[in-house]
Amino acid sequence: MTKIALQVIAFNVSPWINAMLQNAAPYVDKIYIAYPPRPWAYSEYARNNLKNPTSLDEISLEELGCEAEVVHGDWKYDEDTRNHLLCLARNEGFEWMIIQDADEFYSHDSWIRATDLMRSDQLQDTELLITPWFNFWKTPEYVIENHCGGIKSLNEGFAIRCSNPLLRFTFSRTSNAIKRRVIDEPCYHYGYVMSDEQMSLKIQTWAHTKEIANMRQWYRLKWQYWNESTRYLHPGSPIHWSKAIRFPHPQPDFYWKFMPNHKLEEQAKGYMLASQETLWNTRALLKWSIRRLKALSRASLSNLGRSVRRKD
Repeated sequence: MTKIALQVIAFNVSPWINAMLQNAAPYVDKIYIAYPPRPWAYSEYARNNLKNPTSLDEISLEELGCEAEVVHGDWKYDEDTRNHLLCLARNEGFEWMIIQDADEFYSHDSWIRATDLMRSDQLQDTELLITPWFNFWKTPEYVIENHCGGIKSLNEGFAIRCSNPLLRFTFSRTSNAIKRRVIDEPCYHYGYVMSDEQMSLKIQTWAHTKEIANMRQWYRLKWQYWNESTRYLHPGSPIHWSKAIRFPHPQPDFYWKFMPNHKLEEQAKGYMLASQETLWNTRALLKWSIRRLKALSRASLSNLGRSVRRKD
């Protein structure tokens, strides 16, 4: 029978970790929980001065209904953490490894359909499964509208073919898998539904820290002083998140188990903050455009090299 593992990283995840474990456990054979003592090395200051605010005592493994293992390590980067868990699962004979962060949830029906598919013979050539997700903003009442005008975007991966020894994570949860398949089982992503303190820690410690044009300004202009007219919300790739709008669908049942019931108060911006935001938008979009052009140039050169080798 096809064995399915799951990986999750327990850093700064106190609000959701136990609800997430309960959400996933009935559908997988084993959960690997990475527990680092401090942040990754994307920020030297954060790595040397901050600690993991989530304690082991907060993580409940009782009555999950599947095997669970806490893996300790002081990994330097996000992908190092994920590759370590991937190798552990590979060595134990798992066919698939699900990639689920602690702030991500799936409905019961989605779990059944996804895992049934993974245990079937319909994915023999598939290396990576991808799902769409709803990215919620500040509270579950608001969801991100992407640059195409929709509220669903694709994540970097829901499950990777664990049994393929050539597959690995190259940056954060991005992998080198080529044969990919999208399944329409939406992920409910609450990674931006958090307190000001939690958000401040997140942007100082996550894998995209260096991609933020100006961390303090983003936190003040986009997060603390957000209102419905605020645009370009994503810290690292601002153009991808146009704005936050009211979520047009009901929340699944699992939402009520862990999400506080609080109302969001919008913050008005004066002339000075509005001017600063206009400048931030210009700089952030320019920085993102330059990064995008460099990536396209590298891809073009790589494709050119492959074409030359084929001709030879």
